[in-house]
Formats: sequence, structure tokens, C-alpha cells
Amino acid sequence: MTINELAAGSGSHEEPNLREQAYERMREQIFTRELAPGMLLSEVRLAKAYGISRTPVREAIKQLAQAGLVRLVPGRGAFVTELAPHDVVEIYELREQLECYAIRIGARRLTDEQIAELEVQADDADRLREAGDLKEAFELAVATHRRFTRAARNARLARILEQLEDESRRVSHLTFTHPGRLAAALAEHRDILTALRARDGDAAEAALRVHLRADRDAAVDQFAPDTY
Repeated sequence: MTINELAAGSGSHEEPNLREQAYERMREQIFTRELAPGMLLSEVRLAKAYGISRTPVREAIKQLAQAGLVRLVPGRGAFVTELAPHDVVEIYELREQLECYAIRIGARRLTDEQIAELEVQADDADRLREAGDLKEAFELAVATHRRFTRAARNARLARILEQLEDESRRVSHLTFTHPGRLAAALAEHRDILTALRARDGDAAEAALRVHLRADRDAAVDQFAPDTY
């Protein structure tokens, strides 16, 4: 169901769905920079563009602020948060500590069936990239990476990673247009999978660390030199 179809209905039970639709759409537009860093978000314009009322847009903006993608300024409005190289470095530093710990534990806890599923997912991402469907290959690579870092099956760690999810996705999108990075990232996923298949937590952690640092460097490269 599209956001316009949802808007055509009535009833308070639809409001959360409209809010979630608005949230997902704005979130994606922030990732792709259609809603650019520093942009003032107009509830009126966004509601008109999405074909819904201002209320779900307002609630979605609040949700985006909680995720760190929007900055609320009293008396001025809501702005897409700026992103600088030091922000990218900070996010990847934190991800490296949390995700490397998670995959080291996960190497012992993943089942053979789960690893086989990850290998199929990696095969699918490679096929999509080779077919020229880079966006879908990227999205599948992101999904595979997320499964790597949830392998520890630690609920508290998963909640912390969830809090970083949107900021992590935002900086990951910076790597998407970096020449050759997607192919390299998929190859790095293979190295991680090889370590997981061997139940070698140290090797999985080392491979993930290499992957995250390469992603970090590719993301930082997307900024003009005068922003460093």
C-alpha cells in the first residue's frame, strides 16, 4: 500500500501507519541526500509531497530527531543534521568496538543453517552487482552485514546497535557511490563468512575490522578536502 492510499483512508488506527510511512520516506531521502544536510524540513511541503496531513509528518520528524538524523531547534524548526568527516569517524569507531565484539561471540553461536543462509545471501548480492543492479546489491549487503552483527544473540547489545542503526545506514550510503567499493565490500563479506564457517571468532573479528575501516575510509573520501 502506498502512502497516498493510506492517506485516502480514515480512522485513528491508520495514523501510526502514516507516521511510519512518512518516517521511512524521509529517512531514505536523508540517506540519499534528497533531503540535504542542513535543510529546513517544512511540515507543509512534506505533507503535500506525501499526500498526507501534517500530523504524521510532525511525528515522523520527532522520530527522526530521536534517531539522530534531524536536529530540532526551538523557535526555528527541524533541520537535517549536518554530517562531517569527524562524525563518520566517530560512528565507525563505535561500530568497530561493538560489532567486532558481537561477531567474535557470534562465530560460536551461529548454526550451520544460518551460515548457509548468509552464504546464499552473499551469492545473491554478487549476482545483483554483476547484473548491474547496484542499489539492490547494496541493500542486500547491508542486510547481510546486519545479520553478522546480530549473530551474538545478545539482546542488550542488539538494542545498542539498533540505536545506531539510522546513523550507521546514513554513513554506509556514502560508500555506495565510491568507485569499486561495493565489489570490495562483498569480497570482504566472503572473508568474514569463511571465518564464521571455520568457527574462528578471532579471524571473523579481524576480517570485520578490515571491512569497517575500509568502509570508513571510503565514506570520508566523499567529503571535499576543505571539510576535514
